[in-house]
Amino acid sequence: MTKREISIYEGNHESAKYIQKRLIAFNIKQVPLEGTIILEPINVVMEDGEGQIVGGINATIIQYWSRCHIDIFWIDERYRGNGYGRKLLENVEKIAFNKGCRLIQLETYSFQAPNFYIKNGYEIIGVVKNHPEEHSQYFLKKVI
Repeated sequence: MTKREISIYEGNHESAKYIQKRLIAFNIKQVPLEGTIILEPINVVMEDGEGQIVGGINATIIQYWSRCHIDIFWIDERYRGNGYGRKLLENVEKIAFNKGCRLIQLETYSFQAPNFYIKNGYEIIGVVKNHPEEHSQYFLKKVI
């Protein structure tokens, strides 16, 4: 067998999907799969009376492990503190539960909303202190 030189470069959408498929195949060897593999995006949007998006959540359902990951959660500062965040979060939790998820995970920073998530039933499962500098990154979960 001839030794080939390895090259490393920035990939594209196709290479990202290939890597994802390979990791899923490895994972299934470790934890047998019941049912089909489904990675499904969730996008819940909040609009103002003029049709402008003023908040929303992007999440991913990883159905083969009954889990949902909240990727991005944003609300325009003008609408914070009025219960809209809780309503958006409850909406995502309901969608995830109805699609078979029993766990939701997410990350947030100390300058964002760790206390908001704790008030909504999430538990801190890890902290990276001083990341970014003078702040902390929190990892949270909620069993639904």
